[in-house]
Amino acid sequence: MGPRTRRSSWALAALLCLPPSARAASILRVAGSAPPLSSPVSGAGSPTLPAGNLLLTPSGAALTSSLSAPALAAPAPKVLPEAAYQELTLQLSPENLPKLAPEQAKGLSDAYFTGQKAALSEATEATAGVQTPLAASETAPASPPSIPPSPPSPKPAKTGILQKARDGYHFSRLWLQNLYWYTVIHPRNMWPLYDDKRNKAVAEGREPAVTSPRRFFAFMRVMGQSGPFYVLGFASLQEELVVEEARRTFRRYFNGPGVDAEAQAAFDRFTTRAFHYNRGRRAHSNMRKHIRDGMINGSLKPGAELAAFYDGLLKDDVSQETADYQKEKAAAVLADFRQAVLQTTAEEPPGADRVLGLILLGSFASGSANPRSDFDVQLITADGGDRRVAAFRARLMEKWTQGERHARNPLSVNDFPYPPSRPLIDRIHDTPYLIVSPDPALVAALQRQPGEKASFQMVRVRTLRGAFDRGLQFAVVYSATLAAEFTRRFGRPAPPH
Repeated sequence: MGPRTRRSSWALAALLCLPPSARAASILRVAGSAPPLSSPVSGAGSPTLPAGNLLLTPSGAALTSSLSAPALAAPAPKVLPEAAYQELTLQLSPENLPKLAPEQAKGLSDAYFTGQKAALSEATEATAGVQTPLAASETAPASPPSIPPSPPSPKPAKTGILQKARDGYHFSRLWLQNLYWYTVIHPRNMWPLYDDKRNKAVAEGREPAVTSPRRFFAFMRVMGQSGPFYVLGFASLQEELVVEEARRTFRRYFNGPGVDAEAQAAFDRFTTRAFHYNRGRRAHSNMRKHIRDGMINGSLKPGAELAAFYDGLLKDDVSQETADYQKEKAAAVLADFRQAVLQTTAEEPPGADRVLGLILLGSFASGSANPRSDFDVQLITADGGDRRVAAFRARLMEKWTQGERHARNPLSVNDFPYPPSRPLIDRIHDTPYLIVSPDPALVAALQRQPGEKASFQMVRVRTLRGAFDRGLQFAVVYSATLAAEFTRRFGRPAPPH
């Protein structure tokens, strides 16, 4: 990141006045869980939302539609020995265990820790009640494939004044870099693409359903977020609050020709399906992404097409497809990914800036992947620097994209790496993660162990400070779209990021 970008990062941080998550954790505490949505059986009305949102004052009557679709039934669990759960907790946070069926958990842990497809296939077939012998060509070797030796990684430094100072520096750098990317770089790059699609629809005589595109686009950055910014991004509100805010946002911005009560009802049904598809199976942010993407894509369509569009999203067969994938394929894909990472890391040349491994986040780390889930990773380098990131990412991408097998599971490598510091990881990650590295000592030092929890918890409810932060974030994103428009018309296009 050049001097100009660094200056922009610091200036933006000063503008937003958002504290690091560790400091925010000591100020902002979750004040209890939000009132649950009405029971699918009772059909009671939606709960009253807490006050404090400066951007989303309801313009009409209170919503009365409830999330009435039946919850997605989890597979019937089978009794497994306690050892299977102990093995699983080496890679998943304890609070995530109730979200997984035991047979799914056992399959994931087998695939991750042994890397043997034979053990994986036996576990999958046994829990499914099907005994199918492997073909000779599919039989895995008795031991994991050999990995070229790599230089031993440095032992993580003991916690002390100097180590705390280094962690504080790296934390501040990561926080500023990611904040600038989320509020400036990403909106600046995405707005021209959205605007071009909208202009094309207008030229074809298809008047979009949203009449204030720039304001709507900027608001999508903060819709469903609690406000405080963390290194990993913005924390999503609790699922019930996201659904309620999404419905109000739809009624506020989708006001073009042809948007009628049926379109609103179809959107409500879509958010209901998203809620039950996500509940107990996915990360908090996943449901918000489903709804946000549906709103952005729907905003480019004529109002008369919205009902059919939203009724076609997240159908019941998607839930069944996900359940089948988690039971039969997810563990094998995870094992293949781990193997590619180990091989790529072992190829790293010696040096104080070499890549030591990576942190796997998201649905593959939590055991809730679907057939199209991506691999969201952040690299670990010996000094926390990014000099080797581009080369490592290129080699890993090449290994992962060979053939068509993994085309549906793209790889996303964050630009900003971490140093090998467990205290730093604990300050950033409050969700399950996996450390993948050819160095067992590094994995043992950085992987969260059974019973351990992160040193902070993301704020997922509405607060007055969160509403203030959201207002500033909205203003910055809106300004970024104006800057992108000015650059496109009068200057040189910004390079792709």
